Amino acid sequence: MSNSTNNKKNLGKYTAIAGAFLASGAVNAQIQYTDVDPDQVVDMNNSPFNLDMDGDAVNDVIFNVGVVSGSGTYGGGLVNYFYSGNVASASAPAGGVVGSVSSQASMYIASGLSSGSAINSSANFLSFGILAGDIDVVLTGIYSTTLNQTPGGFVGQTDKFLGVTFDISGSTHYGWIRLDATDTQITIKDYAYVVNADVEILAGQTVGLDDVDISQKVSFKTLVDHAVINVTPDLIGGAITITDMQGREVSSTDIEDLNTTVDYSNVNSGIYMIAVQAKSGIVSKKVYIR
Repeated sequence: MSNSTNNKKNLGKYTAIAGAFLASGAVNAQIQYTDVDPDQVVDMNNSPFNLDMDGDAVNDVIFNVGVVSGSGTYGGGLVNYFYSGNVASASAPAGGVVGSVSSQASMYIASGLSSGSAINSSANFLSFGILAGDIDVVLTGIYSTTLNQTPGGFVGQTDKFLGVTFDISGSTHYGWIRLDATDTQITIKDYAYVVNADVEILAGQTVGLDDVDISQKVSFKTLVDHAVINVTPDLIGGAITITDMQGREVSSTDIEDLNTTVDYSNVNSGIYMIAVQAKSGIVSKKVYIR
């Protein structure tokens, strides 16, 4: 395994789904990302597998592969059941897994999330809350009663994400686990969570803007009579300045949106520096104003 909260190799992944990050607001965060190398395979020989996402010696998610059988009631009648497959358990008291409840068999079904899916307080977490126990959610499997179901959000899928929430020192944190699952094994590939409490993460997100250099957060589009400067949301509140080559400021504009237009109409012809100034640093570009 390799941990990184500031890994330049992940900037490509950040760029790939940056649009989704901006739309959701899932950017002002520090992300702890772990690449599971080699992949962790869980089957009946090494089940259960305990995953401690934040390294605090508390198991946050437990993966099991096995067989369960018994009897119960459904629709007022007695049924015998047999379940063969795998489950993930969110550890109480504050753990939870994104999913739904099967109305037919009253089973907890984990959602196989796609890249970019938001994992936050609005997600449907299956959890026992404050009860002293774990909750099992089905990844894949064969559930046999009079209903004969094959449930699970990971059936026939690869590289899907398990959305999770867990407790760190009394605060709620959100994360994801990328995995494949069949009826006989689970393959865990990587995972990540937000170091900041109560901040959402997107499935597959490996870096937040706190981890990205300011030079990667600004783009300049310079035209004849104006410039358009695009910034990430964390830079709103900063300023865009124009200074001459002697360092004298000739214009200043507050950054109030992701896109800011700076007009040249009151600036004399010459060579200038346009700079985005924020608490995290300065990014500048030399321009010629006619």
